[in-house]
Amino acid sequence: MEEARQALRHSERAANVVRSFRSGMHLRVGYSPYLNPELITSVRSHPRIPLTLKSYFTRMQLSKLRDGKIDVALVLLPVIGSDLVIEPLLSEPLLVALPDGHHLARKRAVALSDLEDMPLISFPQKLHPEIFQQLWDSCVRAGLKPKVAHEVTTFPEALPFVARGEGYTFMRKCFTPFFCPGIVLRPIKGDPLTVETGVAYLRNRKTAQVHAFLSVLKQFKNSSHPQIPSMPPHSVGSAGECAAM
Repeated sequence: MEEARQALRHSERAANVVRSFRSGMHLRVGYSPYLNPELITSVRSHPRIPLTLKSYFTRMQLSKLRDGKIDVALVLLPVIGSDLVIEPLLSEPLLVALPDGHHLARKRAVALSDLEDMPLISFPQKLHPEIFQQLWDSCVRAGLKPKVAHEVTTFPEALPFVARGEGYTFMRKCFTPFFCPGIVLRPIKGDPLTVETGVAYLRNRKTAQVHAFLSVLKQFKNSSHPQIPSMPPHSVGSAGECAAM
């Protein structure tokens, strides 16, 4: 009997979603430019949910969400707000991107304390204060007080600085298609640094469209989706491995 009730509830929700989409309404989705590209590809390719995608940094997304300019936000965590429902989606370890001529590039893994004398290429604290502070505190606990030499707005922008030997940066494997010659990735010894992605929406605005979108994200989270091709952590970049920015 309970299974029958659940099936009926699912059927009613599905019918409501279809009726909503037939009315011509699009779901307005904000997303951070720091997001794993595979996640964006996954939601864009879903044929039954018409989307309008808008790229904003996380703090701007939350402002647009509260102003009713977007319906749902794909954000980097942590974010704070009692009016928000936040559901984690993805946790990805950070790796260290180094110039291939640096002596640390010869190691198979790098301790954060090994980076003490090197400058860091980083995003500005004001773009993501919460995640910046979280990563900073993790580095300090591991014996590294980062010295920021250059600030960039996205991860791939840091790569030319690294390739020229001007410092290191932290990256996820999903951005290795943007690699330039002269860069290597190394895993971090000990407790890894991570970047977490989540979906946020207003607690009082869970529409049928938002519910359907969350179902698609749940499929992505639970699936064994293929990884974006990337260089193994022990490989050295070469001209043939450089992808267009």
